[in-house]
Amino acid sequence: EKLRREYPDDLVLLAINLRESEGTVRRYVERYNLRARVLLDSDGQVSSSYGVESIPTQVLVDRRGRVRHVQVGVSPALGDEMSRRIEELKKS
Repeated sequence: EKLRREYPDDLVLLAINLRESEGTVRRYVERYNLRARVLLDSDGQVSSSYGVESIPTQVLVDRRGRVRHVQVGVSPALGDEMSRRIEELKKS
């Protein structure tokens, strides 16, 4: 959420759900007031095409659709790391 607020014109945040039904995902989004676009990947095609092997995985894709960074897992420094990488992409 912080990254979405920090880069409103430079970032499209997509959350991709791999397992739950549409109804379950919808209730989760409403309960936690998520503002990211949520995509369902029930057959795993999207995850496979981006090489996602564990959850959570963050994939940073540039404006041309090229994968520029993949981060597996979550850490306290994740937001700062992603901000740094977004800034690098904005300069390129």
